Amino acid sequence: MSFGRRDVYDRRGEPRTDILQRVSLVFGDKDTSVTGLIRNISMSGLRFVSDSPLNLPRDVTLIFGNGEWFDCIVVREEGGTEFGLKFADIGAFGRSEAKESIDAVYQITKSRSPMEIYTMMERVEFFGDEELEAATRDYAAAYDHMISLYQKRVFAQQQA
Repeated sequence: MSFGRRDVYDRRGEPRTDILQRVSLVFGDKDTSVTGLIRNISMSGLRFVSDSPLNLPRDVTLIFGNGEWFDCIVVREEGGTEFGLKFADIGAFGRSEAKESIDAVYQITKSRSPMEIYTMMERVEFFGDEELEAATRDYAAAYDHMISLYQKRVFAQQQA
């Protein structure tokens, strides 16, 4: 989360949308594949975080869970686990099903209450993405804890 600093220091031409989307990268002779998460994305590029340290070549192919793929260029690397990728064909991503899906989820979460987001997360299949499944459990536990505290406070006020 940027806490407002992104506006000051971000020199990107387009705003990024914060997301957590599991994807694969393929490179080399298309035999090497790694998985990781997209942390944020824009029309021109994204931030990819790998599950383990990598030494990526300049050209990679990004593959979404629905099978859509996009050629990308590695433009930045941080610590071998975080990478800035630029779409080689920006127009292809702009017309893609993956972009429409990401935009839809972002719009829903931006305008919903925490309970509505939790309800939506319960219904979503994360297809074995352990990190997203764990985040859903953490979200549920935090929500249950908040409700429990609230009920105790209300009960204590009614008793006073």
